[in-house]
Amino acid sequence: MVSCMSQGIVIDAFGRGRCAKICGTLFLVSAMLAACMPSLQLYLLFRGLVAVFEHYLYVACFVLSLELCTPSQRSLVGNLFAVPYALGYMALPGVALLVKDWRPLQLALSAPALFLLAYHWLLPESPRWLVTRGRLTEAADVLTQAAKVNGNPPLPRDRLMAALVAMHAKKENESRKKRNSVNRSDANTCHGVLPRRRVSQQGRKAWRWCGDVGNSVRSLVSTPRLVVVTLIVFYIWFTSPLPTMASLSTLST
Repeated sequence: MVSCMSQGIVIDAFGRGRCAKICGTLFLVSAMLAACMPSLQLYLLFRGLVAVFEHYLYVACFVLSLELCTPSQRSLVGNLFAVPYALGYMALPGVALLVKDWRPLQLALSAPALFLLAYHWLLPESPRWLVTRGRLTEAADVLTQAAKVNGNPPLPRDRLMAALVAMHAKKENESRKKRNSVNRSDANTCHGVLPRRRVSQQGRKAWRWCGDVGNSVRSLVSTPRLVVVTLIVFYIWFTSPLPTMASLSTLST
């Protein structure tokens, strides 16, 4: 729940690649330390950290994967991205059957996370995120390297930079228009709800953040189709841990 409430803000602020690298390393360290804890309380603490870092890592890599492919490929990439996750869940009962003691089991389940260290050398940053941050040279480097890896001739540097500058300018204009429209309505909205005194800049930011959260929640039920999809996703997320918990309870008895 902690990671779900903050993951979007953190990933947007620090970048998808950076979050994936840091959270992958912290996930590995927390998982290994959990196997060495002398008490149940410390074990649960580190397992909680594992859950937080795993969720950050999953979402950061998922967003990065979608931003590195074309719009027509996103449905396929999004579905393929979840396949290793499902295979890991399928392999969990078999590993637990072979490794009886909980400490070696914890280490066996955490050992594949050693491959996450390769992210520090192999994982690029999202060029889309770099453009929104004005880091156009880095975005051009990532796209040029991607073209070479895919066996395609890279665009000339001047044409690529001109396209990235145009994209950044368009994004900045859209953000400026949005901020101006929000600022014009903030004062009236805040004064209509908050106490009748001058509203500080911090108050406006807090009120705007609450409005953004409300808009994000309302977008999940904005159309009948989205209502159905949202209910299905909630049902899947609620029921998916139940077979795992039942299997672990059976193994423990």
